[in-house]
Amino acid sequence: NEIDIDALKAHLSSQLTAYMVPQAFVQLEEMPLTANGKIDKKALPDPGKEEEKVVLPETECQKAILEIIKKIIGEVPVGITTDLFAAGLSSLGCIRLCTMLAGEFGKNVTIAELFETKTVIDIEKLLETKEEGEEFELRKEYPLSMTQMGIFVESIHYKDSTIYNIPILYELSPEIDMNRLRLAIEKTLKAHPYLSMTLMVNEEGEVFAVRSDEIKVEISEGTVLPSDEELVRPFDLTLGEPLCRIGLFASNEGKYLFIDTHHIISDGESLSILMEDINRAYLGENVEAEQYTGYEAAVVEKKRRNSDKFEKAKEWHDRIFGNCKKVTLPPTEKATATDDDGNFVLTGRISANDIRAFCEKNRLGLNAFFTMAMGLSLKVCTGSENAVFASIYNGRNDSRLNRSIGMFVKTIPVSISPSPQMDISHAVGECQKMLLNAMSCDIFSFAEVCSTYGLSSDVLFAYQGDQTDDAILIGGKEAKEKELGLGAFKAKSPFGLDINLKDDKVVYEFEYDTEMYGKTTMERFYKLMEEVIQGLLTCRTVEDVLSLSEVKEFRAEQELVEKKDIPDTVKDSQGPKETAVAFEGSKQLEALTEQILEIFRKTLKKDDFHLDDNFFEYGGTSLLAAKVMMAIMVKDYPVVYQDIFNKPTPRQLSEHLFLKIKDQWNEETVQNQIDQTNEESVTVNEYAKALSHNLPQYLDNIKTEGLGTVLLTGATGFLGIHVLRQLIDSGTMKVYCLLRGGKIGAMRRLRESFFYYFDDLDEDYFGNRIVAIEGDITDAQSIKKLEEYDINTLINCAASVKHFADLEFLKNVNVYGVANLVDLCLKKDIRLVHISTVSVCGERDVGSNGETTLRENALDIGQQVESNGYVYSKYLAEKLILDAIEEKGLNAKIIRMGNLMSRYEDGEFQINFNTNNFMNTLKSYVVLGCFPVQDMDEEDEFSPIDEVARATVLLAGTNSEFTVFHAYNSHTIEMGDLVQALNDNDLKVDVVDEKEFNERLNRALMDERINRFVSPLVNYKTDNDENIIENDVDNKFTVKALYRLGFHWHITDNEYIENAIAMLKTLGFFDI
Repeated sequence: NEIDIDALKAHLSSQLTAYMVPQAFVQLEEMPLTANGKIDKKALPDPGKEEEKVVLPETECQKAILEIIKKIIGEVPVGITTDLFAAGLSSLGCIRLCTMLAGEFGKNVTIAELFETKTVIDIEKLLETKEEGEEFELRKEYPLSMTQMGIFVESIHYKDSTIYNIPILYELSPEIDMNRLRLAIEKTLKAHPYLSMTLMVNEEGEVFAVRSDEIKVEISEGTVLPSDEELVRPFDLTLGEPLCRIGLFASNEGKYLFIDTHHIISDGESLSILMEDINRAYLGENVEAEQYTGYEAAVVEKKRRNSDKFEKAKEWHDRIFGNCKKVTLPPTEKATATDDDGNFVLTGRISANDIRAFCEKNRLGLNAFFTMAMGLSLKVCTGSENAVFASIYNGRNDSRLNRSIGMFVKTIPVSISPSPQMDISHAVGECQKMLLNAMSCDIFSFAEVCSTYGLSSDVLFAYQGDQTDDAILIGGKEAKEKELGLGAFKAKSPFGLDINLKDDKVVYEFEYDTEMYGKTTMERFYKLMEEVIQGLLTCRTVEDVLSLSEVKEFRAEQELVEKKDIPDTVKDSQGPKETAVAFEGSKQLEALTEQILEIFRKTLKKDDFHLDDNFFEYGGTSLLAAKVMMAIMVKDYPVVYQDIFNKPTPRQLSEHLFLKIKDQWNEETVQNQIDQTNEESVTVNEYAKALSHNLPQYLDNIKTEGLGTVLLTGATGFLGIHVLRQLIDSGTMKVYCLLRGGKIGAMRRLRESFFYYFDDLDEDYFGNRIVAIEGDITDAQSIKKLEEYDINTLINCAASVKHFADLEFLKNVNVYGVANLVDLCLKKDIRLVHISTVSVCGERDVGSNGETTLRENALDIGQQVESNGYVYSKYLAEKLILDAIEEKGLNAKIIRMGNLMSRYEDGEFQINFNTNNFMNTLKSYVVLGCFPVQDMDEEDEFSPIDEVARATVLLAGTNSEFTVFHAYNSHTIEMGDLVQALNDNDLKVDVVDEKEFNERLNRALMDERINRFVSPLVNYKTDNDENIIENDVDNKFTVKALYRLGFHWHITDNEYIENAIAMLKTLGFFDI
């Protein structure tokens, strides 16, 4: 039947934000399928764009709105029912539209409201509901915006720095009357009250903006122009003084105006407004006083954050960034040139007018065009699936802020992941919608985005628009801006790029951390951007752009992907290993500790927070850390921002502060006590050298490097095939796969396994980037042949995973095969990455003393492993590798796995699912139809195979000193959740007491028809079961390492569990 497209659109619009609603629909009789029964995306027709009828305006209001729209987007076919964003309304156009609507109708409209009302008719209805003015009560104290709070935190951290100063110095015309200029400045300051704002911190550590007519910005005067260092000084945000300094200097050399504002009260556009109004005031023109200031803007933001709009904004961010991974342009080289200060400007060769014409023709915004170019370039550099980075916009999404002075600029997250087959104009259009959505949802702050999704502003991009040479006028005369020598420059992000258009040229302004990058990196990235931009102008699809020879050549070289050593000058911010020290008999310390604990509890709003609890593990953030610091400061304790991070528990912080304030305390004695405690806490480790760095305090230096050419064993296995896919997706240019050929040959066997799990990879990769080598790790001749290949990294996924087989059979692959690989790696200087299992934790006797948890810095904890042949063989293999690291300098890593489960993205499970021990155990309960109630709260983990593969490739490239990782999902689930999911899928499993469960199990074991299906429940039992217990496993070190590498495990929610079980049920796994 014919689908009603209008009804479908209406339904989607009621369920999704505008960004998610498709713009084109194509109805097919059936979906084209691949040989594996999956949708053949390449065979889908191009949906194109639907032609829409232009409906003419019917009312005077509609005519006025339409005239404004045409002034912004040009003379394009637009009616009163046209989707304005589909017609080409850009992010910058939205801001103009808000301003022009306010000027025409006297009513305020925000970007967020525009996005919800995206047609002329909808805007008319919105205006009808608006009142002409909103009243605000005058207060003394006002909140800060979330952006301002972020600046406050950073400013406290860099207390003695000028990185957040915005100073300008103008040489004035000799004709300027300095007294008249002073009066003009005073008049302008009165019109813009936020310039006189001061900050206050209450006893709870909360920061407020204080508004008072009594506090004036001082205008200093002099006959000598001070030095740059005397002019530009750090602001102290805690003194309650204005954060604006103005100076007028009439010297023999000339007349000067100096203005310096802290970024927390102003931004670039604010300074432009300030200079324009000073000029107007000097010329006797009217300077209109702000009616809607930064004070009211912060109040409105707080109100919106406490409404359902905040939840809607968060929901949008969840959809777009919930599955994204942090992307960082890898460090490549420390700047070596003495003149490399971290600023580098290059002018492009591509015509800016050609870009303008392309965007005008396709109804696209320039911001979206350059943002797409940035995203695609970043994808090429990092090999990431999604290019995730930060961008900024002026934040004036409220028309009332048009002439206001304050800090309104917002940082927003950007995700670029267009389909390779997507048309260029369509891809840029989708980018444009995403930017608009990000702006409309900016009440969910960038700081919250970073903490929620593990993202960062390591890469910051901004399109700054047209660069003009318009003169600054002061007193009607041209003023010349003088360069200020501000000393050492500090980039606000490791890698930043601003793009400006100047006449027919594209100007690239790079700002970067010279400890991580140099001009060579900037030049290479500039050249790549130029190639991508040219591709966007000339190619048809995204895939065509990424397939350009120059772009592919850049990717092949991998110079930006292969991370070199981070310089020694990068400091360890975690501080020394923490040890609790007892300060006996100190009443002062007890009182201090009680105060600090209370501050932590109030800040976190957790009464059950205790002395040794870690602030950041209980929800602490950088903003809350600042609040803790301020609450301590008002009690006159000498705390600094970094203390909260270095001493994150109340006990640690109290003892640290006590040492600072108690002069009579013998600090040397205390340090000796700490050292002695540290020495006593060190566990004797058989592999002290090989395992010593697998501790959290060393993770600040962790980085991941390119793997070079890779040899992969076990490539047709569930893990191996996903590691292969991840290697290709992350940019590895050559992967050799060692596998047995059998009757059909190695390459065919590899291709068939690959296309069972994936159907969207270019077949040309096989034989080029993916090369099959027939062989076996247990065969000496196969290993000898591998010496002919140029290999940098060997990832060993090959293993015999039969838990109950002859020990020698298991050793053949799991131990002797590994020994062959170790010899090869030592001979050819290859990095070995060996896949093991957390099951090497083994068992222990109930009540036994000693270590009971296996961590990444140990192998031997006194466990028993001999009872399980598979576990024992994996344990022996680890000992073999650690011996080689310790004694022969082998460059190797051991990655221990947990429960490998279905893919997170689509629930795909391994082809031989009957070999999965955990799932076979689950099937046993289905066959029995019951589960013991006493085990309902037992916890286990599901590690999605696609996430495990991604973690494996990241960890494989880390520094050589990190040798063991536990790559399993840190989020656990209870068996009760699994039982519920089984029942939800109509797999009836009753919860029964222990007696009934054992009775049913015994009956099933006696029934020859089903006993093999319940055998997993008894296979691991021994005669000594009552006296044996499994050791615990901990992966906090690996989780922290992965967070630093931009990776986090998804929470195992009910949807994932139910999808996994539904997939297995569809495949007949639970049938008997």
